[in-house]
Amino acid sequence: MHVFLVIPVMNEAENLPLLLLNLKAQTAKKFSVAFIVNQPETYWTDDDKKDICFDNKMSLSLLQSFSEEVDFPVHIIDRSSKGKGWKLKDQGVGQARREAMDLVIEYADDEDIILSTDADTMFMDDHIEKVRQLFADFPQAGALSIPFYHIPDGSDAEKKAILRYEMYMRYYLLNLIRIGSPYAYTAIGSAMACTVKAYKRVGGLAPKASGEDFYFMMQLRKTGALIPWCDTTVNPSPRASDRVIFGTGTAVAFGILGDWSRYTFYDMEAYDQIAVANHAFSAYFDGDEAAKDRILSVFPDISLEKLRNNHPVKERFIHACHEKADSLAILQTLKRLHSGEKSDSENLRRYCKIYIPELPVQDFSFEHSSVAEYHLVRDFLAGLETKLLTKKYKEYQNLVDQKKHPIWKYMT
Repeated sequence: MHVFLVIPVMNEAENLPLLLLNLKAQTAKKFSVAFIVNQPETYWTDDDKKDICFDNKMSLSLLQSFSEEVDFPVHIIDRSSKGKGWKLKDQGVGQARREAMDLVIEYADDEDIILSTDADTMFMDDHIEKVRQLFADFPQAGALSIPFYHIPDGSDAEKKAILRYEMYMRYYLLNLIRIGSPYAYTAIGSAMACTVKAYKRVGGLAPKASGEDFYFMMQLRKTGALIPWCDTTVNPSPRASDRVIFGTGTAVAFGILGDWSRYTFYDMEAYDQIAVANHAFSAYFDGDEAAKDRILSVFPDISLEKLRNNHPVKERFIHACHEKADSLAILQTLKRLHSGEKSDSENLRRYCKIYIPELPVQDFSFEHSSVAEYHLVRDFLAGLETKLLTKKYKEYQNLVDQKKHPIWKYMT
């Protein structure tokens, strides 16, 4: 089982030396790395972007030297030199990940692993080996969401921005775990992996301008088991960025300016309504027609009768319902059901009061709390998340010998 590490690179010459040392230190024996140095072609004629062009040129040189020093295969895709950059407006990191992953499958076997990360992300020396071992332990699994932890840097405003964004992601995931959602995992481009077989099954990664990791992991989850935890952690960059319209860098950039409108701490009651609808899938299949209203009041676009006719086996019917009530539908539903009566701080405090009563910062607020208090709340949320995800990991582990168990194929 070989691991292929896929790394997009743009304007990363400053970060590459540390990443390359990180790769040299890996304990894994069977792995390859595919770098794709990329940028829009228009940067060459844009005076404000030419620095990125020359930075990418330096990165290509660094990577070429690196490939000659190491004893593992290194593939370098040049999508930055003149005449080789992206031609279309919507091409970016999603297209870069896609092209590098497509290159990988030319060399890989179905049981091999595609591991995605970023050029400004750090990880443990046994990171690649831990990922490989997880897929060896779970041969039925198709995908993996890897734990993450940001190390804040910069001014207090910058530190608060990345910590708030991380709290937003963890609050969202913790509520999905709480309601038993099959989409209870975190999708981060620098912390995800899948088998080559699973990659082929979903038709590859959709090359979106942003949010490609969100859609990719959602499609992988629809086709089989996604393990939501692994005994390794990545440290993504906490820096602000304007490269994409959605994601960590953008959240930090907007957050520093005080704009958190895209990253709402939705009411717990909104999650509860989704839980009611999800639980009603089984009841509807069993003939409880009243369950129909409970489902359609939350997910109005699900054609229940059609799904029941097309899927006469209960576990397949429930899976088909979850395919419709997917991660995107969940987010859209949360936005619709969110009352807006309580602030983000209030909703976070309400959650912590119930599920983390030992939290020493009972009066936490995004507006008035210190950086140290931000750190403390983030760490308590991360600790609870780890506890719950390792519990889910053990549930998969207990069923690993039952190769035909529905958990490996269906969202039930």
